[in-house]
Amino acid sequence: MAPKWKTQFYSAFAPIAALHYSGIASILMFHRVLDAPPPVRIGMASQLDITTAFLTDVVLHLRAKGYSIISLPELIARLRRPSISSAKCTVLTFDDGYAEIHDLAFPVLKALAAPFTLFLATGYPDRTLLPWWYVLERFLQEQSAICIPGKPEAVALASRADRERAYLMMADLFDRCASPAEEVELARRVFGSDRVEQAFAEMPISWEQVTALADDELVTIGAHTKTHPRLNQLSNERALLEMVESKRIIESRLKKAVEHFAYPYGSAAEVGRREFMLAAEAGFASCVTTRLGNIFEEHRKHLMCLPRISFDRVDCVDLHLKGVVSAFRHYGRRVVTA
Repeated sequence: MAPKWKTQFYSAFAPIAALHYSGIASILMFHRVLDAPPPVRIGMASQLDITTAFLTDVVLHLRAKGYSIISLPELIARLRRPSISSAKCTVLTFDDGYAEIHDLAFPVLKALAAPFTLFLATGYPDRTLLPWWYVLERFLQEQSAICIPGKPEAVALASRADRERAYLMMADLFDRCASPAEEVELARRVFGSDRVEQAFAEMPISWEQVTALADDELVTIGAHTKTHPRLNQLSNERALLEMVESKRIIESRLKKAVEHFAYPYGSAAEVGRREFMLAAEAGFASCVTTRLGNIFEEHRKHLMCLPRISFDRVDCVDLHLKGVVSAFRHYGRRVVTA
């Protein structure tokens, strides 16, 4: 959440920025949707969550401000065939593959007739990817101490500061794992197999749920790799395989073409020209990053690296859509690509 002074600063420049930086569209990025998140959060999990009430407010706010909500395929079609319309549109996207996309987000958006895209990492419905950050957060809230591999003694969890420190130590261990299988093994050692199996049963979306979503005309299913790796740390062959295989697996399950892709960890430091070329080779019609920015007609030449917008307050969405935040973040750069 941006400090109040920063929001006020951006608001002062927003009307001027909108003339040059608002673009023709905005792609909004979300992850997990919850009805009621825990009141006290630890680590990065809270940065990925929104509530169903927030999602509803965002859609209603966008429409009240005159923004239409369209599907990602429609946006790509508009970029390829520019129209004379000056009406700005928005696209809703969700990354990863949490069960709540089906159970909570979909009913909300269905009732509001709002299309959206789910970028699916196939390891979630395959039950090979564990959202360890949520398991860790819950574990630290419930325990009085944690045995961290490599530490001679259990780490006490007497305060929130203790839990935050323990979270960072465990997150470092998970980040060092070479594969999802190693992450699962580490989780079993620390949390216990029962807790891991419960997480696998509750958190990831199932293939049955993915199929149900894909059967609805409001929903587009895109690819998000198999194992959610940092692609720039992989060889050309492995990075391409992550893209191609996720596309193939989803298509084989849904019997539908998968034309759109989201890069995991899609910042400018983590994906670049090589990854964009590989995505084109994999056969995607468009790809989205996590680089902040609006969409301009010039992006028709950069369909493999479309920027998106992430935010956690409804009163900030206008600042992003007007482009003022991106303008300052990118030192006046208008068309954000790589």
